[in-house]
Amino acid sequence: MQQLRISIPKPCTQNWADLSPAEKGRYCSSCQKEVIDFRGWTADELQDWFANSNGRVCGRLSQKQLDYFKPKEVRHEGWSFSAKVLLASSLALLTSSKVYSNTFAKSDSAIHQNTNEKGSKIKEEAKPSDSLIIIKGIITAKEDKLPLPDVSIFLKNSSVSGSTGDNGRFTLQVKATPGQKLLLEFKCLGYATKELEITPESVAQELELEMAFSDEGLTMGAVVVSYRRYPLHKRIWNFIKSPFVKHR
Repeated sequence: MQQLRISIPKPCTQNWADLSPAEKGRYCSSCQKEVIDFRGWTADELQDWFANSNGRVCGRLSQKQLDYFKPKEVRHEGWSFSAKVLLASSLALLTSSKVYSNTFAKSDSAIHQNTNEKGSKIKEEAKPSDSLIIIKGIITAKEDKLPLPDVSIFLKNSSVSGSTGDNGRFTLQVKATPGQKLLLEFKCLGYATKELEITPESVAQELELEMAFSDEGLTMGAVVVSYRRYPLHKRIWNFIKSPFVKHR
């Protein structure tokens, strides 16, 4: 198995906003190449794409993406280190099993008691005036006004979240009381994070939001791809996890 390494040794100094729109990103007239916008790609997508690509390409990646594919330092402790880890794990498992068996009866009754207490508290704290509201909106890129997909939307101080589709639109269902202030946070790789405060009364119409590029932590230029063979113990572990997957 091989470890993919991606780097941009000589970053380009061209301004991304000045480049012409292209199918996969922007076209640079200076080097006569299309610059692929990889910012929203996951690690698996990058791994698959570069594994099947030929030659160098020009791309735009975030620093987090480049850091993920940096060469990893391999520590050569040998099998003795693995044996130590296995022994420590076994001892910890035995100890935790004894502690768990001794405290199971007590914790079981305590859990039932706490569950009942939590249930009563939830009933007491429930607000009958809460109503379900639907928040709809569309997010576009400020530079070209095109719909922006894969934007993550979070309702702060809650577990409510969502994301935009290919058309840049999103829908959230939220419980709120009249006049309650709700803070939405919008995040997208390569774009500056935005926040928007709304109330249930202000979401009668579809929200419209623009997000601008964030040049912080972005690198553009010729992408150099290389491979480094994983150590034996990691190849064995990856085979155990995915025995039917062809590993490079």
